[in-house]
Amino acid sequence: MALKQKLISAYLWQLLGNWIVRSIGVVSTLILVRLLEPSDFGIIAIAMMCMGLFEQFTNFGISRYLILKTELNEQLLDSCWTLGILIRIVLIILVVATAGLIADYVNTPEIKLVLIVIAIGGLFPALNSMGIIKLQRSLSFRPLTKINVISKIVSTIITLLIAWFYPTYWALVFGSISMTIIYMIGSYFVSPYRPAIN
Repeated sequence: MALKQKLISAYLWQLLGNWIVRSIGVVSTLILVRLLEPSDFGIIAIAMMCMGLFEQFTNFGISRYLILKTELNEQLLDSCWTLGILIRIVLIILVVATAGLIADYVNTPEIKLVLIVIAIGGLFPALNSMGIIKLQRSLSFRPLTKINVISKIVSTIITLLIAWFYPTYWALVFGSISMTIIYMIGSYFVSPYRPAIN
């Protein structure tokens, strides 16, 4: 396939995936608004804002570096995968160490445990197969779109079920974590590459 056709195909698959994921997100939010209290959304919003701040300190652009690199070898992929895990562990330690202070600052005790759980759940994206990088480099977005959409559908079902039977902010927390776990598992199905600690 010519490069131009690959680019068009990659763009269309990514566009389709984003459209489906956002549509599911809108529909699920409309349902969750009926099931959860506004304060539940507030707690998650504060937690995500804090996590976003922490992640800025640990965002070294490893994926972007690998995508732009002229040549890749297994040692480089494994080293970057290992580095990503180590960075994520440092982030988890930082969040656990400061979660109590953040909860006191925002005067919301519930946020301490939410921050810790979200931080620990954030380890799963670091465990994604580095084969995803290979797919992105070759502009093969079809399998990536599939796992993205499947993980969104399954995590939405999990979120709605938890919210139905246990209507608290934990539905949003575990729904978000389930999406990263499903995506991580899917990343090993779409690529034969298996990273190793290096």
